[in-house]
This record gives sequence, structure tokens and C-alpha cells, in this order.
Amino acid sequence: MIKHLCKAPIQCDDSSGLTGSSYVGYAAFVNLMDYPSVVIPATKVDPEIDEPKLSARGAWNPDDEQNYAAYDPVVMKGMPVGLQFVGRRLHEENLLACAKIVEKALSA
Repeated sequence: MIKHLCKAPIQCDDSSGLTGSSYVGYAAFVNLMDYPSVVIPATKVDPEIDEPKLSARGAWNPDDEQNYAAYDPVVMKGMPVGLQFVGRRLHEENLLACAKIVEKALSA
């Protein structure tokens, strides 16, 4: 049974090289705390449904604002969108089991 699991973005950047993001805050805590993590593919960017919309909370910080402003679903069309799952130290097997369940559910 999986009791402790955190899902977090691995990176808010894309591989096009167009956004110029250098923010690493999403993954830094995982490395600093020596937590295991796994990333699985969830979907791909689709400009028809992935319109940029700023939530009511607004940007959390200048890096968040920059990443939001750089998002262009037309340029990023077809790029993979992944989910990162973070588990407890020394619980890699639980984390991989969870990722397998979620991946199977997403492909159903």
C-alpha cells in the first residue's frame, strides 16, 4: 500500500529551446532530500485543448510568471507532457509500482 506519494512537475520548460527557462525549483528538492522519483508520459500538448490560462492565484514568483509567458501550445504541439512522482527514501519499489498503475490508467 502506498501511503506517502508526492506528484510534482519535473520541469516547466520544454525541449524546444525557445522558452529559455532556467528554473530548477521543481526538481531541486528531490535531489537535495535524496528522494526517489520517476517520470512517466501522461499526454502530449494539443493546442486545441491546452490554451494558456493563468489561474486565479496568479504567478507564484517571477520564474513562474516567465514560464507561463513562454508557454505557446502551437510551438509545443505534440511535445510530451510528463508526470513526476516522488516517494520516500528507500521506497523505490513502491514508487515504481505506483507509476505503473498510473501509466496503465492513463493508457486505458
